[in-house]
Amino acid sequence: MLNEDGTFNINVDNSEQIKFEIGIGDEININVPGSDLFNKTKTSAAAGSKSEFVDTFDKIISALEANDKDKLSSLLGDLDDDLNNLLRVRAGLGARMNRVELTAGRLEDDFINFTSLMSKNEDVDIAEAIMNLQNEQNVYVASLATGARVIQPSLIDFLK
Repeated sequence: MLNEDGTFNINVDNSEQIKFEIGIGDEININVPGSDLFNKTKTSAAAGSKSEFVDTFDKIISALEANDKDKLSSLLGDLDDDLNNLLRVRAGLGARMNRVELTAGRLEDDFINFTSLMSKNEDVDIAEAIMNLQNEQNVYVASLATGARVIQPSLIDFLK
Protein backbone atom coordinates (compact mmCIF):
# COMPACT_ATOMS: atom_id res chain seq x y z
CA MET A 1 0.00 0.00 0.00
CA LEU A 2 2.95 2.32 0.65
CA ASN A 3 5.79 2.97 -1.73
CA GLU A 4 9.37 2.98 -0.49
CA ASP A 5 9.32 6.78 -0.16
CA GLY A 6 6.29 6.64 2.18
CA THR A 7 3.66 7.72 -0.35
CA PHE A 8 0.43 5.82 -0.90
CA ASN A 9 0.36 3.93 -4.18
CA ILE A 10 -3.48 3.73 -4.28
CA ASN A 11 -6.39 5.80 -3.03
CA VAL A 12 -7.44 4.55 0.42
CA ASP A 13 -10.57 5.53 2.32
CA ASN A 14 -11.32 4.57 5.94
CA SER A 15 -14.87 3.61 4.94
CA GLU A 16 -13.46 0.70 2.88
CA GLN A 17 -14.27 -1.94 5.42
CA ILE A 18 -14.43 -5.68 4.89
CA LYS A 19 -17.10 -7.21 7.09
CA PHE A 20 -17.71 -10.87 7.87
CA GLU A 21 -20.86 -12.28 9.41
CA ILE A 22 -19.91 -14.15 12.57
CA GLY A 23 -23.44 -14.82 13.76
CA ILE A 24 -27.03 -14.27 12.72
CA GLY A 25 -27.16 -10.54 12.00
CA ASP A 26 -23.78 -10.08 13.70
CA GLU A 27 -21.04 -8.62 11.49
CA ILE A 28 -17.49 -7.64 12.36
CA ASN A 29 -15.00 -5.47 10.48
CA ILE A 30 -11.90 -7.57 9.75
CA ASN A 31 -9.54 -5.07 8.16
CA VAL A 32 -7.67 -1.90 9.07
CA PRO A 33 -7.47 0.60 6.21
CA GLY A 34 -3.96 1.90 5.65
CA SER A 35 -5.07 5.52 5.90
CA ASP A 36 -6.40 4.83 9.41
CA LEU A 37 -3.06 3.38 10.45
CA PHE A 38 -0.65 5.76 8.71
CA ASN A 39 -2.69 9.01 8.81
CA LYS A 40 -3.79 9.99 12.28
CA THR A 41 -5.90 13.01 11.27
CA LYS A 42 -7.16 12.23 7.77
CA THR A 43 -9.93 9.81 6.91
CA SER A 44 -8.60 9.03 3.44
CA ALA A 45 -5.35 9.03 1.50
CA ALA A 46 -4.90 9.83 -2.16
CA ALA A 47 -2.41 7.99 -4.33
CA GLY A 48 0.90 9.85 -4.26
CA SER A 49 0.22 11.62 -0.94
CA LYS A 50 2.70 11.08 1.87
CA SER A 51 1.77 9.20 5.01
CA GLU A 52 1.74 11.34 8.17
CA PHE A 53 3.43 8.51 10.05
CA VAL A 54 6.31 8.25 7.57
CA ASP A 55 6.47 12.04 7.25
CA THR A 56 7.07 12.38 11.01
CA PHE A 57 10.03 10.00 10.77
CA ASP A 58 11.39 11.84 7.72
CA LYS A 59 11.25 15.12 9.69
CA ILE A 60 12.97 13.47 12.67
CA ILE A 61 15.73 12.10 10.42
CA SER A 62 16.29 15.48 8.77
CA ALA A 63 16.35 17.22 12.20
CA LEU A 64 18.90 14.68 13.45
CA GLU A 65 21.06 15.17 10.37
CA ALA A 66 20.87 18.96 10.77
CA ASN A 67 21.48 18.69 14.53
CA ASP A 68 18.39 20.89 15.06
CA LYS A 69 17.48 20.18 18.69
CA ASP A 70 14.58 22.62 18.78
CA LYS A 71 12.94 21.03 15.74
CA LEU A 72 13.59 17.57 17.20
CA SER A 73 11.92 18.42 20.51
CA SER A 74 8.92 19.92 18.68
CA LEU A 75 8.54 16.68 16.74
CA LEU A 76 8.22 14.59 19.90
CA GLY A 77 4.55 15.60 20.17
CA ASP A 78 3.93 14.44 16.60
CA LEU A 79 5.69 11.15 17.34
CA ASP A 80 3.54 10.68 20.46
CA ASP A 81 0.41 11.34 18.38
CA ASP A 82 1.52 8.76 15.80
CA LEU A 83 2.24 6.19 18.52
CA ASN A 84 -1.12 6.88 20.20
CA ASN A 85 -2.83 6.38 16.84
CA LEU A 86 -0.94 3.10 16.37
CA LEU A 87 -2.01 1.97 19.85
CA ARG A 88 -5.63 2.97 19.11
CA VAL A 89 -5.66 0.85 15.94
CA ARG A 90 -3.97 -2.03 17.75
CA ALA A 91 -6.47 -1.87 20.64
CA GLY A 92 -9.37 -1.92 18.18
CA LEU A 93 -7.91 -4.94 16.45
CA GLY A 94 -7.41 -6.70 19.79
CA ALA A 95 -11.00 -6.01 20.79
CA ARG A 96 -12.22 -7.48 17.51
CA MET A 97 -10.02 -10.57 18.01
CA ASN A 98 -11.47 -11.08 21.51
CA ARG A 99 -14.97 -10.78 20.09
CA VAL A 100 -14.23 -13.36 17.39
CA GLU A 101 -12.69 -15.76 19.94
CA LEU A 102 -15.70 -15.39 22.26
CA THR A 103 -18.08 -15.98 19.36
CA ALA A 104 -16.11 -19.06 18.28
CA GLY A 105 -16.28 -20.45 21.83
CA ARG A 106 -20.02 -19.77 22.00
CA LEU A 107 -20.58 -21.50 18.65
CA GLU A 108 -18.59 -24.56 19.81
CA ASP A 109 -20.71 -24.74 22.98
CA ASP A 110 -23.89 -24.38 20.91
CA PHE A 111 -22.76 -27.23 18.64
CA ILE A 112 -22.22 -29.52 21.64
CA ASN A 113 -25.54 -28.51 23.22
CA PHE A 114 -27.52 -28.97 20.00
CA THR A 115 -25.86 -32.34 19.31
CA SER A 116 -26.78 -33.49 22.82
CA LEU A 117 -30.35 -32.26 22.41
CA MET A 118 -30.69 -33.98 19.04
CA SER A 119 -29.28 -37.17 20.57
CA LYS A 120 -31.89 -37.10 23.32
CA ASN A 121 -34.67 -36.63 20.77
CA GLU A 122 -33.59 -39.04 18.06
CA ASP A 123 -31.40 -41.78 19.54
CA VAL A 124 -32.78 -45.25 20.28
CA ASP A 125 -32.98 -46.61 23.81
CA ILE A 126 -31.16 -49.93 23.27
CA ALA A 127 -32.77 -51.77 26.21
CA GLU A 128 -36.27 -50.75 25.12
CA ALA A 129 -35.56 -51.71 21.49
CA ILE A 130 -34.31 -55.19 22.52
CA MET A 131 -37.40 -55.75 24.71
CA ASN A 132 -39.74 -54.73 21.87
CA LEU A 133 -37.89 -56.99 19.41
CA GLN A 134 -38.07 -59.93 21.82
CA ASN A 135 -41.82 -59.37 22.37
CA GLU A 136 -42.46 -59.22 18.63
CA GLN A 137 -40.39 -62.37 18.11
CA ASN A 138 -42.41 -64.19 20.81
CA VAL A 139 -45.68 -63.13 19.16
CA TYR A 140 -44.41 -64.32 15.77
CA VAL A 141 -43.30 -67.72 17.12
CA ALA A 142 -46.64 -68.16 18.96
CA SER A 143 -48.65 -67.33 15.82
CA LEU A 144 -46.60 -69.85 13.79
CA ALA A 145 -47.19 -72.54 16.43
CA THR A 146 -50.92 -71.81 16.51
CA GLY A 147 -51.17 -71.93 12.72
CA ALA A 148 -49.28 -75.23 12.66
CA ARG A 149 -51.69 -76.81 15.14
CA VAL A 150 -54.83 -75.55 13.43
CA ILE A 151 -53.78 -76.71 10.01
CA GLN A 152 -52.35 -80.12 10.70
CA PRO A 153 -51.96 -82.07 7.50
CA SER A 154 -53.21 -85.59 7.51
CA LEU A 155 -52.29 -88.58 5.37
CA ILE A 156 -55.35 -87.96 3.23
CA ASP A 157 -54.22 -84.40 2.51
CA PHE A 158 -50.99 -85.82 1.12
CA LEU A 159 -52.83 -88.37 -1.03
CA LYS A 160 -55.05 -85.81 -2.72
